[in-house]
Amino acid sequence: MINLSLLVGVILSISRTSVAVTIIDGMEVDCSLNCVCCKGGLQRCGKNYNFGDNYCFDGCVDGMYGHRCHNHCPENCHACNFYIGRPCYTCKETFYDMNSLCNKSCSNGCDGGSCYDNGTCSPCLYHYEGSKCDICIQGNYGTNCNSTCDHQNCRCTERKGCDSCKTGFYGRNTFCQTPCSIGCQDGVCNDDGSCKCRESFSGVSCMECINAYYGVDCNTRCFSGCFGETCMRNGACYRCKPGYFGKQCNSTCSVGCSAGVCMRDGSCTCSENFIGTPCDACVEGKYGNECQYNCSGGCSTPYCDKTEGRCTNGCIDGYSGNTCTEPCDLNCASCQQSDLLHCTSCFNDNSGSRCECPPNCVCDEGSDRCTSCLNMYSNQEYDCKCHTKFCDEEKCNTCINNEYFVNEGIRSCCPCPSSCKDTLCSSQYQCLQGCEDGKHGKDCSSHCSDYSSMCRKCSQKNGTCTECKVGFYPDGRGICSVCSERCIDRSCNASSGRCIANCVDSYWGENCDKSCNTLCKACNKITGNCFTCAHPSLNGVYCNSTAITSGISVGLTAGIGFIGLAVGLSTALTIVYIRKQRRKVNQNNDAYRLQSSDASPTNTVAEGKSMYEELDKRQGGASHDRPQYEMLQI
Repeated sequence: MINLSLLVGVILSISRTSVAVTIIDGMEVDCSLNCVCCKGGLQRCGKNYNFGDNYCFDGCVDGMYGHRCHNHCPENCHACNFYIGRPCYTCKETFYDMNSLCNKSCSNGCDGGSCYDNGTCSPCLYHYEGSKCDICIQGNYGTNCNSTCDHQNCRCTERKGCDSCKTGFYGRNTFCQTPCSIGCQDGVCNDDGSCKCRESFSGVSCMECINAYYGVDCNTRCFSGCFGETCMRNGACYRCKPGYFGKQCNSTCSVGCSAGVCMRDGSCTCSENFIGTPCDACVEGKYGNECQYNCSGGCSTPYCDKTEGRCTNGCIDGYSGNTCTEPCDLNCASCQQSDLLHCTSCFNDNSGSRCECPPNCVCDEGSDRCTSCLNMYSNQEYDCKCHTKFCDEEKCNTCINNEYFVNEGIRSCCPCPSSCKDTLCSSQYQCLQGCEDGKHGKDCSSHCSDYSSMCRKCSQKNGTCTECKVGFYPDGRGICSVCSERCIDRSCNASSGRCIANCVDSYWGENCDKSCNTLCKACNKITGNCFTCAHPSLNGVYCNSTAITSGISVGLTAGIGFIGLAVGLSTALTIVYIRKQRRKVNQNNDAYRLQSSDASPTNTVAEGKSMYEELDKRQGGASHDRPQYEMLQI
């Protein structure tokens, strides 16, 4: 008989040794014992009405399941369902895919050996790449991806192989030597180079730009001069629009091209006044954008700058400035183009930058001051003008004529000052015939304008003006005053002030300083006699006669006839007009009074007599009241 107790003991011993050990808090634990692998330990283990004693209330520690937590989770599950062990909730390290009970191993390339449940991991170990770190980097192969492919643009599984191209290259048959087009989206293309294009690219391999664009990234618009606004990848136009030329058609044909059209190189047929292959230069003597202007006659050659007309080869003698239109300083025979005051040649043998160094003088450079004389001339203070050849005798006590004077102490004769009239003098300081116009003083060295700025001639003795410039005359002090405004156009004699053209209305006399008779509208400049009376009813030399009385008489006498009737009516209307003005006269309180001249037109009626009384006398003593003469007030 077999000992039953011994058999039970052996079975229990074998059963215990088959139970895997579980680690809890770093300690090995035998989960076959009750309550040992309950989550929360013995304190969370007890009786359950459905499952009996030793029930784990909070579930099991990781790796175990069952209401007493005696069972290991299946396969590579790290945590599983409490009751039946499925499904897996988490996988053990280095495993993934809970749906397959974590039967898939993480890639060797995963850093740390662990991965997510979909097998992805990050970062990868060196030489690995891909989302699961399960691919050797491009150019490497082998179990640990540490072997190198012969062709670096290839992926390989053996050293000389080329299974596929690395990203950005294509052509496996040629070991992936050709890069994908920059126009491929994300730089990825198929093994034949075809790809999906980025924006602005076109073509099977995305190597062309879309219409109207060019450049490395196809983001630059073709130039507007391109025909149809289409161009090559490098920006060169296929054709140019009319009026444009150049590789990129970004240059305009010259304005000188006939009809504004030119070849691709800019050459064309020239319009009038243009020359040159591109017709961008003017013919001789022309300048301007359209060669429409004439070069200055002051240019030393017929050519000038096309833009501004500047004389590029200098000016002819006597002119200066960019266009050689500014006369040189009067002293210069020629001058610098950039400075009309700097002489380059002089008149009358003068020299110096201002041509003020006289002939036969040696002058300091830049100062034109005479420092010594040449050619036997003497007296540098007198500009070396003196010479013995002007002497009348050997001792030189007299000169050959009165145009020279003896230079005391040097034994030579000098020309009289040019300011002396007719250049005649008795000495350097005494002119014989007076002064040239505009000068005064014994030696005629002073200017008339110093006394009066508008003076043209003046007294040699004291400088008072005797003749002024146009529009002025010398007053009593010898100072030039402007001509009277009573002169027509203010034009008067430059010496006397007399009006030249005539007087303005209402004035007469040589200087137009006398008023015409009050009854005159205009009078004779010399006599003062009236040309025109202030009213049609007045007449006479001084407009101091009237025909009112005789008009009435004649009108009434001849009234029987048609002519008499007309005269009578005219006279009657005049009388009505006169009477009508009477009220106006009374309101003005005798404000208007008329004066009449006698034999002398400048005299008024003696002792202030009323004009009406004077008219009465001249009408034969007939009595007239004031209203009859109111017409004289108009």
